Amino acid sequence: MRAETPCPLDAFDNHGFAHAFNNPFSEESHTWLDNAVLQLTRGTTYLHMPICPESLSEDEARVLQQVIDWMHFHAPELGTRGSRMIGGSPADGEIYGYLHPFGEAAWLVLRNPAPQPQVFGDMARLAYELGWAPRTWRQVYPYWQDLPLMRGIMMLGHEVRLIRLEHEPQEDISPVPGAPFMARAAEGGFEYLFPGFARLTDEIGPTVHESMQIPEIAVEPTSDEAIEGGRRRMWYCGIPHRLQRAELYVTVRGEEADLDSLTVRGGSSRYRGVPTRHSIPAQRIFRNEQRGRATGYVMPPIGPRERDDYAFAIPDGGHCGLTLDIMGDAAGRVSAEVWITGWEGPARQAIVQPEPPAEGPLLPPHPYGFSRCLRV
Repeated sequence: MRAETPCPLDAFDNHGFAHAFNNPFSEESHTWLDNAVLQLTRGTTYLHMPICPESLSEDEARVLQQVIDWMHFHAPELGTRGSRMIGGSPADGEIYGYLHPFGEAAWLVLRNPAPQPQVFGDMARLAYELGWAPRTWRQVYPYWQDLPLMRGIMMLGHEVRLIRLEHEPQEDISPVPGAPFMARAAEGGFEYLFPGFARLTDEIGPTVHESMQIPEIAVEPTSDEAIEGGRRRMWYCGIPHRLQRAELYVTVRGEEADLDSLTVRGGSSRYRGVPTRHSIPAQRIFRNEQRGRATGYVMPPIGPRERDDYAFAIPDGGHCGLTLDIMGDAAGRVSAEVWITGWEGPARQAIVQPEPPAEGPLLPPHPYGFSRCLRV
């Protein structure tokens, strides 16, 4: 049965959860939370959530309830008369989002559908859609931060962000002025958590001696040369000790026949300028070569593959050498875009305040911390 809507409800089968009875997916804790935030802030009143309660962990149920509570409190501000989809095409891997204007403010939820980091930078178009230029970009998920005005937003692959846009400037609400933070209910009030790479105050920062601290991701290129049978790139890296889920992310671009002929290898070493001493398993991210059942009706066939993506889990703190080998006759005809990505874990110290950063329920803090990346 179809509803009396311009688009039938059976076409809304997007951003579903991975616990349906017919379940082809696995899901990690951060993607579960990202999907919950995106699902409940798109503005639609049709919420497609095929969940089997028997599959839910306590953490999944808890964070889902928190997101639902947040949505109930802010329901009048979502799916407003001016709500619309903005940004690029998800099918083409471009950052897209949903904009919900209300009063002198608006909610903006963004998602990067691509596996590699990229920038959302269409600020002028956003101001045109709103009819006014926001004077405050207050991000509330995956962590709280007042973003620089009219500057691009760097997003990790598949990352989701929720931002409150304000017509007028707002006061800084961080207990450490200018610092991003996460907030959660705690005994005695609300606990504010801060990035853990570098010292922010006398009380908040790394617990090791200054000589052992690595305050940011640091990369020194040490080689980019042809080798027998391919091409090699090497870096000497400083990986902060609280970088979670650190990866060397590689996008190789070229013609499909060249991509199919290559072997991509990664490795690490203790020493600057020394090639691989420890091989790192490669996770290759394959493109789906078929359109979905619904999108196949409205979108053209998928063309030749123009890129391959690889991820290598790199050492989780300290200094190391990293090696990337692209092997095959086509190694000189392809290009490689390389990133170090991960999440800056929160500092061990926190500040407890009597009041939350905003009225109403809070969204859950991100399980890993603060998104970070560096193109190398």
